Amino acid sequence: MKWKYIAKRLLIAIPTFLGITVLAFFILNLAPGSPLDALLADPRISPAELERKRVALGLDKPVIIQYFSWLNLLLHGDLGFSYSTQRPVAAMIGERLPATACLAGASILLSLIVAIPLGIYAASKPNSKRDYVSGGISLLMMATPNFFVGLVFIYLFAKARRTASAPVPSLFRWGGGGLFSSSGQLWGIFGTSLKNDGVSNCSCLP
Repeated sequence: MKWKYIAKRLLIAIPTFLGITVLAFFILNLAPGSPLDALLADPRISPAELERKRVALGLDKPVIIQYFSWLNLLLHGDLGFSYSTQRPVAAMIGERLPATACLAGASILLSLIVAIPLGIYAASKPNSKRDYVSGGISLLMMATPNFFVGLVFIYLFAKARRTASAPVPSLFRWGGGGLFSSSGQLWGIFGTSLKNDGVSNCSCLP
């Protein structure tokens, strides 16, 4: 009975996967622009060269043909090349996989360390003050965007590795292009702030 359930779920996963890939592929193709837009900014690129690139990438074919060509390569383990870096996608994923696994493992471990004691503490007295407090904390954490919680924890762990008198990274300052300013460029400032404050030494960061 158990194996029948697993087989049923696996069979359901196949059309679900195909449906997601179809939606993602066609939505991306409906977006304005094309992968060749970066080449259009180069005045040295002739129309003939641009057309050659277009044919080489298969962009001259109908979208449905492009999808099945991509799906065929995917099923053979070929993820293709990145339009922006001109590098194999599989190699780019492989380079970032260790850091991603490190961060994912650390987040799961931290979640278990916090969630299990909090759940036991709340379940010991249902409908009590401690139950409502722990439930409120859980709802607050679920409602907070993951990227913001991640930035806060990176900052706290970075501060813990340094002296208490270390300056606050510009990312977390008010105004001046920081995270809370109206003109701040979040990810650019984030990377610069981490580099300047020594956070890049963390083994979980690429």
